[in-house]
Amino acid sequence: MPRREIAIAPFLESCPEITTLGIRASLCDYSPAERKLLASADRVYFPTPRFAKILEAAGKQTFPSCLTYRIRKSRLVQETLFQFSGCPHPRTRIYFGRRKASISADFRFPFVAMGPGMQDGIFPVNDTKSLVELAEKYNPLIVREEVRYERRLWLLFVNYECIWIADGTPGVETIGRRTIGTLSDDPMLEPCIHETGILVRSFRLNDIAVEIGFSMTEGWGITSMAKPPVSWQSAHGAVSRYEYISSLIRAGKI
Repeated sequence: MPRREIAIAPFLESCPEITTLGIRASLCDYSPAERKLLASADRVYFPTPRFAKILEAAGKQTFPSCLTYRIRKSRLVQETLFQFSGCPHPRTRIYFGRRKASISADFRFPFVAMGPGMQDGIFPVNDTKSLVELAEKYNPLIVREEVRYERRLWLLFVNYECIWIADGTPGVETIGRRTIGTLSDDPMLEPCIHETGILVRSFRLNDIAVEIGFSMTEGWGITSMAKPPVSWQSAHGAVSRYEYISSLIRAGKI
């Protein structure tokens, strides 16, 4: 029996195999026939953060997964995942309420601090005054040691495969799209890509960008996760992430 696959967000309109319903304010805004399609679907693509949790709770496979959406939006969820998984990561702690009074005893200046949401910036903390201001603004406050990475990279994982690498180091050009199934030109990257791939697969993060940093003294570590770019430039021109996902669907790889 053929699989029944539905999309909510209209990102796969170039893939006629997928029926796209469009984004509505609530599930009640879909017609009875559309709700029946959702209920009978084997997989729902781009369910939006609003509906992903409900669909996953109903036993539906989604792309992206519910946790992928949560990871993209919350530094707090990201940090919890990093600590639980034990992945390479700068020393970081989460402080709630009165526990924030112990930050200066736990970390030496300078360090960096962040609020719980991805919309919050990453703030350098060089003295007590700036620490107090951030502690009053954010609860919880996420505090991370400052690691001076010589190089930063963004790895794009789609369906658990690293398909693109961008160099985030200031003044360095984009590496470009990585050829799937072959080693990177830089052999030092391969163990990092492999270990990061294990992490994203273990937690079903099937459409995610991962930032990693390299330091000659500290080694490498994952520093952040984010929503992937819609498109990027390769040696052969612009590449659309949605068209790439459509090609995986047509090939039966998702």
